[in-house]
Amino acid sequence: LLEQLQSRSEKIPVLVVSMYEDPFYIEKAFKAGAKGYMLKRESVQKVGMAIRQILNGRIYASEDISLRMLSSMVEKQFSPAASNIRQTLSQREFQIFEFIGQGKKRQEIAEALHISDRTVDTHMTRIKEKLEIDSNAKLIHCAIKFFMKSY
Repeated sequence: LLEQLQSRSEKIPVLVVSMYEDPFYIEKAFKAGAKGYMLKRESVQKVGMAIRQILNGRIYASEDISLRMLSSMVEKQFSPAASNIRQTLSQREFQIFEFIGQGKKRQEIAEALHISDRTVDTHMTRIKEKLEIDSNAKLIHCAIKFFMKSY
């Protein structure tokens, strides 16, 4: 949606209000044209302040989001392999990779994302190809290791 809005002739300043705190989603939103990003749990007063700020041509990121982004930048400096996984996988693949890292089974992932088991299998195959992993066991190990470092 952000990309579609930004492709129009008139640029609309967009504030993303989301439940997603992961720097991966935040970065994607800003790259797609968002002028602000904040979490749903923020107060109404902060939403008003954010709207005023982006309407005045400035970029807005709530304090939590700013801290997450700075931490992510530092992490990328010292762990390029971790940032490559985030950049290599699509948003859906990364979601599935995260579920795998949490120890979720294929059926649980399918139910959580409202997709079929077969679709989860397809995504897992693509993830393994992109990360050059040759077995499900190695994929699980990689996902657990990745998310242990991230949190």
